[in-house]
Amino acid sequence: MKKERRTPRHFDDQFRLSVLKDYYESGASYSQISRKYDVSSGNVIAWERKYMNLNSATL
Repeated sequence: MKKERRTPRHFDDQFRLSVLKDYYESGASYSQISRKYDVSSGNVIAWERKYMNLNSATL
């Protein structure tokens, strides 16, 4: 029996930033935030890196 593949989900910047804002303001762990928003903790980490790199590039 084959596993069905999930359709990749795409998240807009507004959603990503709201997840990161909640992460920073709540002090929750990556796994707690990922469960709350039904995303992988790897996504949260990658988004954080992406936006940190963008911010440091504009300085």
